[in-house]
Amino acid sequence: MSLYLLFQSLYLRSSNSFLLIRAAAPLVLVAAGITLVSSEFLYGTPLDEEEFRFAILGAWLRIRALFAGNVLYWSSSMGLGIPQPFIPNLALHPLAPLLAVLGPIPWVRLLLFVHTAIGGGGVWLLCRRLNVSPTVSAACAVTHLLAAPVHNYLLSDFWPSHFLVWTSVPWILLLTWRVIEERRRTGWRDGLLLGLAAGTV
Repeated sequence: MSLYLLFQSLYLRSSNSFLLIRAAAPLVLVAAGITLVSSEFLYGTPLDEEEFRFAILGAWLRIRALFAGNVLYWSSSMGLGIPQPFIPNLALHPLAPLLAVLGPIPWVRLLLFVHTAIGGGGVWLLCRRLNVSPTVSAACAVTHLLAAPVHNYLLSDFWPSHFLVWTSVPWILLLTWRVIEERRRTGWRDGLLLGLAAGTV
């Protein structure tokens, strides 16, 4: 009798652990995709510094001036002077105030890491909203993170402003769908989030 109880308890444990692994595997796959893409810019340096010369520099100069109590429309810090802000400019991004305490390089790495996670999570939630299975949702999220535009925006050419748009689009689509589909009392929250997501683009 005790052998039967031992076998039954081991069987229940193994079936519960199988269910746990089956439920966690898609999320682990998405986390692996985020880690793979993030490792490229967290530990490496892009070959090109195209937007670093104007988008990141302009945001850094503007935030530093704002925290010093000035509104920067002209900078004499470069050459004989140059109008500010540059276009594109990331000074209105929600993470931009961190430029007051972080240097441009750690800030860009943090910005890209946050948006990589936002993009992967956005595709995951969008697919789950469409009632796609967790495994296929994970495959969609990883495919989105390993797509050719990500390689172009992060590795070939350094275009973080384009990458921010690429990672925000799943959220804009998901929130637009939720605002249109759900007419409830808490719909204003989705509208507010949609405005924030569209404003960062």
